[in-house]
Amino acid sequence: MKKAIPIAVLCLLFFASESGAARDAALLAEIQRGARPNIIQHPLPPLAAPAPYVFEYELEYELEHEYEYELEYESAETEHKADKTQGETTAPKTKIHIPTNMYIRMGGGWTAEFISGHAKYSDGRANIEGGYAIALGLGWNLSPITRAEIAYNQNQFDFAGTDKGAITHQLVGMLYFDLVNKYVARASAIKLRPFVPFFGLGVGTGWLAFDDMADPIEPGQSGMFWAPRAEIGVNIAIRNSFGIDLAYRYEMYITDKFGWQGGESKNPFISNFMASVRFNF
Repeated sequence: MKKAIPIAVLCLLFFASESGAARDAALLAEIQRGARPNIIQHPLPPLAAPAPYVFEYELEYELEHEYEYELEYESAETEHKADKTQGETTAPKTKIHIPTNMYIRMGGGWTAEFISGHAKYSDGRANIEGGYAIALGLGWNLSPITRAEIAYNQNQFDFAGTDKGAITHQLVGMLYFDLVNKYVARASAIKLRPFVPFFGLGVGTGWLAFDDMADPIEPGQSGMFWAPRAEIGVNIAIRNSFGIDLAYRYEMYITDKFGWQGGESKNPFISNFMASVRFNF
């Protein structure tokens, strides 16, 4: 009985293979004769689209570097929009700005009698005949072309036809404007311009005193005064922290005490030619 079961199984496998082979041969013969076999195709179920995977690290990296690239591109584009003037290449949209710092200015000059006023006394008037001026100032560079300054000024006057004189002491506040930027871009370097013209406006207040104030007959006057002023000049750059200012200064003394008792001048004007050194720090 046990031997009969394997034999039966082998017989079934033989007949199944023979029947499959016979079926395949019949199908091949029909295809060769031009018949179209009826083949049933079962469609596959649709596959769901995979969920998109976001590479968070790569996305953050791209955004970050895209922002840096845009900044660098805008900066380069601004630097390349250059204006060529007299062989100098300056970038109008690129601010060449020196750090806000301070300076000390000290110097002196002489009073120009031919463009200055006069003093009066009882018998007439005495024209200013020379004199000197001293200036000592402390300033702030507010921007590349603007600076503010407070200064102590002293003027001493001599008068024609007399051995008498006068002296003034005043505290002055000035605002200066450079007509060009002292720094200029040439090629890839920022150079110091050798000559920088400037002008300034300000006002001072102080005390004046004429000689012979104790004279019982015709004492010299003394008192307070105000002095609006204007200045124009040029700075000669020696180094980045050191330069020389050459300037013409005009001011008006608002007072009725300029002279000697009996015929004082009112609101005289004073002209000085000044030379001073400026130390930036």
